[in-house]
Parts: sequence; C-alpha cells; structure tokens
Amino acid sequence: MIEEKDFSVEPFAGFIRAISENHHRIANQYFEWLRAFAGHWLWQEGDPAESIAIIVSGKIQLLKKHPDNDGLVVGTYSGGSIIGEESCAADTIRLTSAKVVEGSNLLLLNKSSLKKLIRQECKLAPDILSYLLELQANRHASLLNKYPD
Repeated sequence: MIEEKDFSVEPFAGFIRAISENHHRIANQYFEWLRAFAGHWLWQEGDPAESIAIIVSGKIQLLKKHPDNDGLVVGTYSGGSIIGEESCAADTIRLTSAKVVEGSNLLLLNKSSLKKLIRQECKLAPDILSYLLELQANRHASLLNKYPD
C-alpha cells in the first residue's frame, strides 16, 4: 500500500539543505511523497523506468531475477539513498525489482516532472540536480569501500 504525503509536512533534511525555504512550495509541484509498507513492490524488473526514488527512511532491496530463487539481492538501501536514477536517465526498463523490506518514506520524481523542473525552475533545478548527483556519488563510494583492493 502506498500513501501520499505532503512535501511540506515531513521535510527530508538533506534535501531541504539542497534547496532554500522559499523553494519548498515549488518543489512540492515536482516531487511526490510516498509511504510504502513492508512487502510492497515499488517496481518490477522489466517495468518502464518512469521515476527516481529518494529514500527518506526505511529500507528498500533491489533484486535481480534468478531462476533458482526469488531473486538475488543486488543491494539494500536506506535513508539518504537514491534508487532508479540510472534506468530512468537512460530511458530504459528497470534492470532490477525494488521491494520495500522496512516501512519507507520516499520522495519520487518522475521523468516528466524532472524535465519540467529543469525547463521552468532555473534557480531551483541546479540545487536539486546537484543533490541527486551527490546521493548517487555517495552510493558508489560506499560500494567501492566494501571491496577494497
């Protein structure tokens, strides 16, 4: 089950640092707050990649289909992580499934809203894009730290 939340009600600390107080109402036009409960699937492998998800709280597992089991866990992500951005940016299908393993609050940004934000919000877009890239860089850095030379 997914429940919509209002962006202004429960701001995400890192995201709020990336944008000024004056931009909250504007950001609310582009982002969608969702609360997903354990066991819910955000998307399935092979689905069209229509959105980016910022995990505010909770845990999401990315799984790859495998014929011998329910799926191989590619990674487990928690608050402060971004998922789905690579497939979305590449305009391809989802390469993994995303399952909520612990009740989660998420900020979703769909492709059309991202394009609209970039076109219409010249002052806000660079801050948001910079923040999204920072989340992705942090995720890649943590993966590299797991497998030192």
